[in-house]
Amino acid sequence: MTFTETYNFQGYKYDNHGFHIDNGVFFLDTLKEWEIDFHSKHPICFANHLYANNSTMVLLNKCLILSSNESCGMELINGEIDFETDDLISKYSKINTIYGINSEIQVNKDEPIWLIIDDKIMDGTVKLKFIPDDDPDENEIPVPTERIKLKSK
Repeated sequence: MTFTETYNFQGYKYDNHGFHIDNGVFFLDTLKEWEIDFHSKHPICFANHLYANNSTMVLLNKCLILSSNESCGMELINGEIDFETDDLISKYSKINTIYGINSEIQVNKDEPIWLIIDDKIMDGTVKLKFIPDDDPDENEIPVPTERIKLKSK
């Protein structure tokens, strides 16, 4: 079973270091708030995929202080996530792809959030998803080992 939540922001209001120009909030802190919101709406799981267009990935690049030959996000191949094909493509690219980041939620920090570039998504939109690791078409609902309560700042 897949869960999806959509979040909106004004990307043009972030500076070259990933800080909001009006309130000074770091974009990764906003992402953390979205992760907490996602988990509060779907307490049996955490978001493990972030879908956004290339301009949002550029904002993530700024937050992570990447070198000029690194870039966040893997491209969809024929509208699907294809790690193997993306890995083959990256072997011939001069850009090192950052495939995922750690969750900003402390209890989930060792789990990756895969970064997926989907240029069909509008600027200023992020989709957080939980997609099961084994089979995205499987209807099995994940069962948590314990209930976790999260607090935002």
